[in-house]
Amino acid sequence: MPSILWNDPLLAKFNFQPSQEAQITAIIQAVDFAIDRETKRNILYNQWDRCFTMLGTGEIHLSSWPVEAVLRVMDRQIFCVQIAGTATINNVSTTTSSVILTQISGGISTVTMLTYAAYPTLNALVEAINNVATFSATLGQSIDGDLPSSDLKAGQSVAITTQTPTGALAVWTGAPGSFGLATPDLPILNLFYGTQFGDRFAAGFNGYEPSPARMHAGNQSEVWPYQKIRVVWTGGYGNDGPCPYPEDLASVVAQMTGYMATDRTGVITSENFGVGKYQYSVGQVQLDKLPLTYRKILNSYKFRKV
Repeated sequence: MPSILWNDPLLAKFNFQPSQEAQITAIIQAVDFAIDRETKRNILYNQWDRCFTMLGTGEIHLSSWPVEAVLRVMDRQIFCVQIAGTATINNVSTTTSSVILTQISGGISTVTMLTYAAYPTLNALVEAINNVATFSATLGQSIDGDLPSSDLKAGQSVAITTQTPTGALAVWTGAPGSFGLATPDLPILNLFYGTQFGDRFAAGFNGYEPSPARMHAGNQSEVWPYQKIRVVWTGGYGNDGPCPYPEDLASVVAQMTGYMATDRTGVITSENFGVGKYQYSVGQVQLDKLPLTYRKILNSYKFRKV
């Protein structure tokens, strides 16, 4: 859902007609994207799932706020599914939404996509892989098969050949609920990390479990600075979230929408919104053409730690 509707009162001065609804909606969506890129944050409310590098201060700066709730914090990756293949060449890759199986035999390539939406648990995903010709999969020992398949690490690529007959996929895990927000109005997530290398690495990094004796009060977790952390949270403005879309930011959207509806010159990027003849892209050049008053509004929504 865009930040404002095509018939929002802020757009009344442009006298848009009902026949222009698809066009104006596509422009608004493109404008929303441009504002996200300019402010370096995700403005609209949603549930977000992102990976961050924790700072040396033990902080993570989330990309969408105000923060409604932090749902999960995952600080480790463990191998969970072992996969084998009997084709000449087999490849297994992961995205943020699916596992992709590619098999090549006799010069013919066959691709199968298994989405996390269709197979929401690791058990369901393993069963689906076993139903694909030339592939077989088993769940690792002590791995909970009811874990969400979407916990699989994105960006994995495992090649299975006669020389390397099996491969494994890794899943994110660890430290659910162990965190502390500085304030919902800022995107700063605080995590506690240990200072004794011996304790941290005694059992090996992937097998590490936080020591109860070293946990601190306030829902803090023992993790290490500069490591990758995956966070699932809800936050942002509008879209039926707890915080309405700000009026001053809505005025920026309206102003830029009116401008783009009458002048599409200087559109230089490849992100498209809308369908058919109503496809729009927004580049930095469009934001530069906003009056100074509106550019100041955008600047006020950029994150600055003080």
